[in-house]
Amino acid sequence: MEIELKYLIRDQRTADDVWNGLNERNDAVIESVEEKIMDAVYFDGADECLTKEKIAVRVRREGRDLVATVKWGGNGASALDPTEAALHARQELNVPAGSENWLTEPPADLFGETEIGRRIQALLNGEPLCPLLETRFLRRLIRIEGGVPGSRLLCEAAVDTGEITAGDRSVPICELELELLEGEAEAMMELGRELKERYGLADGVDSKFARGKRLRNEKTGG
Repeated sequence: MEIELKYLIRDQRTADDVWNGLNERNDAVIESVEEKIMDAVYFDGADECLTKEKIAVRVRREGRDLVATVKWGGNGASALDPTEAALHARQELNVPAGSENWLTEPPADLFGETEIGRRIQALLNGEPLCPLLETRFLRRLIRIEGGVPGSRLLCEAAVDTGEITAGDRSVPICELELELLEGEAEAMMELGRELKERYGLADGVDSKFARGKRLRNEKTGG
């Protein structure tokens, strides 16, 4: 299960401040600093059968890698902490993309004979996956071990800046994500609350996909 916190950053300058602050922390072991350009296309059936079942499918270029991802079952956050608006928890499966063609025409069986793969194929019922929207952003990523006294925590902190595009419309991406790798979700939430207060961040209630869907619906009048 993917467990992450998402916060909205008000502008590029603050995003840089957040990134610099993460790198300057003296109460944590910090490693794996990297920057990647992320280009992603999100897909659904022509009748949006996957979205109706709260399934999100994307193919994303992550630096030199091409990865297909499906996320589903978005009720886990309530079980962890129903009061934390920035918390997102859902099932996630990643597989290497088979070819460059997957960015435009991924196969219906892109997740193979997994349970979620079979469910996607059944929902599509022979129809192809169609592109819905795209995201393009710079991800600055750092891994933090520690950071919360008395707690066990290993998480990745990502500062993302870029845009979401649906047709000829776009909205900016400027956000901080904290993803739990090992340890206690509560420790990560404590770290998130500290960063939220320090930099004046807002809770990121919606995923990039949800924001893109809203943009697309505004465009089509849906």
